Amino acid sequence: MLGEKRQPDELRWRHFVGVLVFLLAFCGCQPSENTPLASSTTDSQPVNVELERETMKQQLTQVANLIHNGRLDDAEKILTAVQIQSPNDLYAGTLRVLLLCEQNQVQEAVYALDELALSHPDNAALLRVQAAELLFEDGNDLAAIQRFDSLLQQHSDFVEARRRFAQQLNQRGFRSEANRQLKILSNQAPLELAELRALCFPHHVGVDIAEKPDIHDAQQVRSLGVLNVARALRSQGDIRESLQLLDSRDDLWQQHAAVETLYGWTLAESQQQDRLARWLGGRSEQWELYSEYWLAAGHAVIRQSPDAAAACFAAAIRLEPNSVEAHNAMVQSLQLAGDQERAEAFRERVRMVQHVQQLVRRMINSKQIDPRDYSEMSAIMQAMGRPLESVLWQELMFTKLAPGSEQLNELAEYKPKLLAQRPGGLDMTRLLCGFTPVNSAVVETVLASLEQQSLTVPTTSMQRGLSNAMAKAKPAPPVFANVASDVGLRFAYQNAAPPVERHFQIFQAYGSGVACLDFDADGLIDLYFGQAACNPPEGTSELPNGLFRNRGAQFENVISASAADDRHYTTGVTAGDWNQDGFPDLALANLGPNRLLVNQGDGTFRVQNVAPMWDEPEYTTSLAIADVSGDHLPDLVAVNYIDDSEIYRPIEYDAKGKPIRLPGPLHFQPGLDRYFETTPVGGFQAKTFGSSASETASSGLGLLVSDIDGDGGIDVFVANDQRANQLWMHRETAATSETTATEQQWSDVAVAKGVAYGQGGMPMACMGIAAADFDGNLLMDLHITNFENQWSNLLMQNASGVFSDLVVAYGLDALTRNRLGFGTQAIDYDNNSTWDLVTGNGHIEDFSERGVDFEMRSQLFVRSGSQFREATVDGDDDYWQTGHLSRGMARCDWNRDGLVDVVVTDLKQNVALLENRTGSTGHFLQLELTGTRSERDAIGAKVTIRCNDQTWAATVQTGDGYLSRNENVLCFGLGDHQQVDAVEIVWPSGQTQSFEQLTVDCRLLIIENEAALWKRW
Repeated sequence: MLGEKRQPDELRWRHFVGVLVFLLAFCGCQPSENTPLASSTTDSQPVNVELERETMKQQLTQVANLIHNGRLDDAEKILTAVQIQSPNDLYAGTLRVLLLCEQNQVQEAVYALDELALSHPDNAALLRVQAAELLFEDGNDLAAIQRFDSLLQQHSDFVEARRRFAQQLNQRGFRSEANRQLKILSNQAPLELAELRALCFPHHVGVDIAEKPDIHDAQQVRSLGVLNVARALRSQGDIRESLQLLDSRDDLWQQHAAVETLYGWTLAESQQQDRLARWLGGRSEQWELYSEYWLAAGHAVIRQSPDAAAACFAAAIRLEPNSVEAHNAMVQSLQLAGDQERAEAFRERVRMVQHVQQLVRRMINSKQIDPRDYSEMSAIMQAMGRPLESVLWQELMFTKLAPGSEQLNELAEYKPKLLAQRPGGLDMTRLLCGFTPVNSAVVETVLASLEQQSLTVPTTSMQRGLSNAMAKAKPAPPVFANVASDVGLRFAYQNAAPPVERHFQIFQAYGSGVACLDFDADGLIDLYFGQAACNPPEGTSELPNGLFRNRGAQFENVISASAADDRHYTTGVTAGDWNQDGFPDLALANLGPNRLLVNQGDGTFRVQNVAPMWDEPEYTTSLAIADVSGDHLPDLVAVNYIDDSEIYRPIEYDAKGKPIRLPGPLHFQPGLDRYFETTPVGGFQAKTFGSSASETASSGLGLLVSDIDGDGGIDVFVANDQRANQLWMHRETAATSETTATEQQWSDVAVAKGVAYGQGGMPMACMGIAAADFDGNLLMDLHITNFENQWSNLLMQNASGVFSDLVVAYGLDALTRNRLGFGTQAIDYDNNSTWDLVTGNGHIEDFSERGVDFEMRSQLFVRSGSQFREATVDGDDDYWQTGHLSRGMARCDWNRDGLVDVVVTDLKQNVALLENRTGSTGHFLQLELTGTRSERDAIGAKVTIRCNDQTWAATVQTGDGYLSRNENVLCFGLGDHQQVDAVEIVWPSGQTQSFEQLTVDCRLLIIENEAALWKRW
């Protein structure tokens, strides 16, 4: 049964006590009336025969009790004596099987069952079922499968045997085989709820595995089943160990198509394209019976031929119509193929499949049968082109509510007619949303081409792009100290009034951010923090936001004097020079009306009216101030997480005080992301990125605005929570009869660029974004934090502008999978010329009773050679060795020492200012850019610097990940280089500038079209 807990080893055979009792009862087994007894050779002693038969019954009952109590030697003595007298007695023979099982002599028990089957042909089939189940329980999967297959070939109508076979296959992880048996069984008899659940979750683990399995424990792997262990490791985010297990081919029992195809799909998910190509070279026709094979094949060819990939994913859907992964992959391939209409149809199908799974969970957990759930399920199945499953859900409902009803008979009579009309019980047109796959010969040609060559793996760009100097850069021991309290930075966020400690409404779990800006133009970085401390939608905060002015060695909170406060429920904060006067302005994202605070240059701010939509009561998260319209005037970009008043509904609790349901983003209507285009006269025009709300609405948290692909235009990347990420880029539309010039429109190219989904083509719970050129090929790459048990994404861009998730290749999978990451930033903490990563972690709910950390340590991932490793950070054990509920994160150089510092907000604790005190660091160069023809903040400007034979590139960006804003400075670590040979800037206006022979270890100001360089310090 799917999800059934497996017995511990010391009780593994106790399971068969009940099974054997059932078997005996089914056969009417007891000492047979025809069993010849040693003392009953004539008819002249009827009293003695009856007496001896009664004595034998008592002896066998005693044997059963002795076995149950673990007195195996005593049981064997009595049983042997009985069998000498009655060697062919079925009851005694089954007790011998049970005794052998308790003695761990499984093979001998199987032989004993085989002998019983020969001597009792009327019961042979049942005995053979038991022998096969013993082999399954002993971990001898292939032998068990062969026995069941042979039995069912001879007795195809043996319903109970097929049901037991499917159950055992599910328990051992052979999910595809189990579902094939269930589909055959469904033609013969009604399915049970657990069996229909198995059809609805085709890729899930077949048993509950509470703790991470140890792949080096051969006994544990054999007991749980290699496929179960591999699936469990995949679901827990440990792709490396899953591959390691599946890649070990020492035992013959592992040589099965189920193992091979799961291995290939895992390779595809982890983007190991060279190994995937070699795996495809060994493919066989048997693999084509597995949806995992088609999923792997589709992902292997999706870039080369989206049409062939779509055909592969269609095959996966035919085999497993409830595969969310196959439907998501179909959306991706159709978008790449340019079939947007069909892609949208499959996107809607994804939602239907997910709803089916939610319904099943509700049925499983419900103590009472609700006919409405079953009727709804039946209707959904019919709508999705699965008429047989529609009938099966009706059968189950009547079996539970009216087992003797006429409706059951009518459904049983209808099924053969349906199957004659719809082979497999599927309406293929509806199932595939009207999609017609390309000819199988096209697919075969594309797959065959991959067998002849190893795919060009984007990971190798890491080796090609990094110069020898970068590859050999040695990281210094990191030292960071939290100096917030020491320098007067005291600000604690509150998520409600009073604060809520656990069981959060959805907006209470995500915290607020920080903006780094020099609001008073004194050359020192100041910090702005958002506060909530109220209960929306009506409440306003009794506590202010915080604006901390940097006085050199101390910060002073000037929120009141600056008139920069806002008492709404603040989430994201950002800064930028909206009105181009040289003083950075502030934008505040609220759960309710947002705010644009214009810096008046005298130390104060004023509220600027924007547009009615700016003030709508949506849940806005991240913001950016940047020119996204291309007119060199900064606009406002607003990411809206949720647009649904249901988020304010209080948490409901059961009688025991436990929450009935904790909210997630998919429970609510998603928000519509917008940008507010600034007009030349200082007004705003509200616009959306997509052409419709259905295209744009999503659950956005993280934001990055920059020239991501290096083509000179501004792009907008939104990291969405449990929905596909979006990458908005401009595309030109041709002139029409109404227009004489081409126009620019936004297009979501996330799927085509490879940044929409995570592992297996599934949306992830994405939070923060860090952007830098991690592999040294002078193109921007992305690091994205995700939910606990989902490793982060490391999306590396190649020369064609396509990204590949190389988190496994760089070693970040194992380092991030058991953390729930929020803010993340790319920093070169020791200025050794390679990018490192810092991430703030913390759960959204207290699941401590499940063994999951609530508060989590922050992490520093140091680049060492071709890998990232988690560093032990010195300087402040109280911070780095203890857990936090970190949320927003921004980078800055607050004390102007050339080392990048980090500011972190927290859901409960005081904010942290992690001052970088690392010793033995390399040289550096920091650059401030000011546009003249371009917008002043120069968002999208690309800077390339060269020292001898080494080259670096960075692009000015904003949005900066999760609810926050970095200091608008480009920081380059130079390692041992003591001079910069050349700097080249490509401005958003298209202008280029270059400078030669620059000094290092300083911050320089570069002004667009100005030949002079200005040294800031």
